[in-house]
Amino acid sequence: MQKFSHACSVPGRAAIQIRGEGIMNKARNISVIIMLGLFFLLMPLQSTAQEVTSKGVQWLTSVQQSDGSWNNWTGTVERDTTVAADSMQILDATSPSYLLALQWLATITPLNTDHASRRLFTFSKTNNDISADLNYLLAGHHHDGGWGLEVDHESSPFNTSLALQALKRSTTPIKQ
Repeated sequence: MQKFSHACSVPGRAAIQIRGEGIMNKARNISVIIMLGLFFLLMPLQSTAQEVTSKGVQWLTSVQQSDGSWNNWTGTVERDTTVAADSMQILDATSPSYLLALQWLATITPLNTDHASRRLFTFSKTNNDISADLNYLLAGHHHDGGWGLEVDHESSPFNTSLALQALKRSTTPIKQ
């Protein structure tokens, strides 16, 4: 400190620099306090997210049909079941609900691009046979490059996106 005092000839300037050094130390201390505060503030959110997720899985399991499907509205059983199964696969791939959903999905025939894409996407993460869905999508590919809801429907961004995602995630090589 003494060397520093001799280097500055202006007393006011030396005082500012000394105070500046003190301010930097205080700023570091404040940063550490803020980071610790955020850590302890966010810790309860993590446990809350885990609790909420657990309750969500319990609810999802409780509304599953006895055949393994999920259904919220008429005509959405394939969609609802694939989305619920995908969630269960992420959260607990060994749960009976997930395995029952896969069994149910294996019994249905794809009715349109939406169903085939969603089931192919779900089955691509398992050892289930994906050939029916893959064949359906390949047969439904339009000359304009897209897919419609059904083979005779006009191509749409939604169904094309579903088909592309499913094909990309499938483990079967696609022949051009």
